[in-house]
This record gives sequence, C-alpha cells and structure tokens, in this order.
Amino acid sequence: MAETALLSLVQTYLAAALQSPAPKTVGVAEPQSADELPAIVLVLESTARTGNGLGERSALVTGALNWIVSIDLANPVLPDDLSFVLLDDARRNLILPHGGQVKRDGTAGPLGPADLNVNVAGADISVVAGTPAAGQVSADPVAGKLAFGTALPAVGIARIGYFLGQWEQRVVRVKGILRTDICGADAATVVSLADAAVAALASAAAKNAVAGLRRIELTSLGSVGASEHTAGVRRRTARFSFDFESEDNRPDSSGGTIVRIPIASRLDDGTVDSATAVGMG
Repeated sequence: MAETALLSLVQTYLAAALQSPAPKTVGVAEPQSADELPAIVLVLESTARTGNGLGERSALVTGALNWIVSIDLANPVLPDDLSFVLLDDARRNLILPHGGQVKRDGTAGPLGPADLNVNVAGADISVVAGTPAAGQVSADPVAGKLAFGTALPAVGIARIGYFLGQWEQRVVRVKGILRTDICGADAATVVSLADAAVAALASAAAKNAVAGLRRIELTSLGSVGASEHTAGVRRRTARFSFDFESEDNRPDSSGGTIVRIPIASRLDDGTVDSATAVGMG
C-alpha cells in the first residue's frame, strides 16, 4: 500500500540521516517510557489519491518478481475460490496460486534451490530436478505445481518463495500531509532534534533517498509543548505537504490456477418423417 510504503521509507531515511542529535526511535509508535526518548513519531494526517483512475497507471513487466505464499495445510484452498483445493488426495502434489515461474535471473528452465524455497511446518525441503525422495520436492514451473517425495502433514503452514516471469506494475500517486512529532524529555533536546529533522526532510537528499517522493514542503512548525503525562514527553510538531508515487507489483498477469468447470451435455433424440426427409434432400 502506497501510504504505508511512504511511512516506511521516511522512517528508514530519518533513522540514517539523523546522527547528531540522533533519535532512539523513529516510526509510527508513540514513546511509552523515558528510555525511548528522544523519538520521532510519523503520522499521515491526511492523504488523497487522484480519483477515477487518473492517479494510477499500470504496465506489464517481465523479469523476476520474488513472491511468497503461505498455504494452510489443514485447509489448502485458493484464497479467491475456497472451493478449489490446492493439494491432491495423496497430499503429495501441490498447486501454487501462480504458474509461469522462472529462475532467479528471469530465465526459463528447471528450478533449483536458488530459484525456489519451500518450507513445510518449519522444516526446509530440498529442491531437486528429478523425482523427489523423502524430504525433497521438484517443480513444474510452467504449470506452477510442486511434487513432494512424501505426503504433506495434515496441519501446519507451507511457505513457498518463487520468482514470477510476468506481472502487473501499478503506479499510484498519493498526496497529503505528513506530520512529524519530535518527542524528548526536555525543550533543548526537542528543539535541536526538530531542527535537524526538518532540515533533513526539506533537503534535496530526501527526494533522492525516499524513492517515489516527488515533492515535500514544510507547511507548519509548532512550539515545544508542555510536559505530557506519558513518560514526561515534550513534543514539537512539524507538518509537510507531499506528493508521492508508489510502485505496486502484483502477479495478476501470471498464469494462475485453472479451475475445472463441469459441463453437462445433452443430446435430444428426435424423429424425422419421410416427407420432411425427402424435402430436405
């Protein structure tokens, strides 16, 4: 999601950029004790996306997209269709939600340990090219199927990581107000850290470090508040308006599971009288 991606990127940037003074924590959690101060709390006070699809665009991308799925072995069904069972009756053949898997470098071919990661109930399963033995698994990358050497357990989680050769990449544009609350035990610390944080976010380095950040501008900078009851925090708030673009990769265009559709056919039995038959001739 674009909004959470922005918060995560800003958190990483500020944690690295602010060295002197340096906050003990940067993130979306409020400080709960004095040993967590000074801290910077990030809040998206308001956000908006361009409506009617005008703020989004998508493109078909090829390469190698790392994707991870978790399958509940007690109920191995397709999330979008709970009637579609991913595991056969012998519990040795597992259908993955996507086909069209490729090697780590994006090329086609048999998958090896570098291209496929399989963990069942906490135990790693070895990936082999041939017929799997106990503790091993082989893959049909085109169909998106795994064959196990032994039956999978009745309970537990199968966690599988693989690479997809084709996917949809959507670009979402978000704008809004980013609020930064600079928290400390005393006014001097709060002022010093707030000045450093504002300078870091308003600098050209912010747009280079925060991928997708197109614009960020300071809109308000408050005073240092009185001591709050929680942890004796004193707080100063700075607000920034921003424009941000986020890339959202989704395997919508990858080969997915094929649902079998039952078809009932009926042949009506009828008779043709001789007069009609002659006329048709």
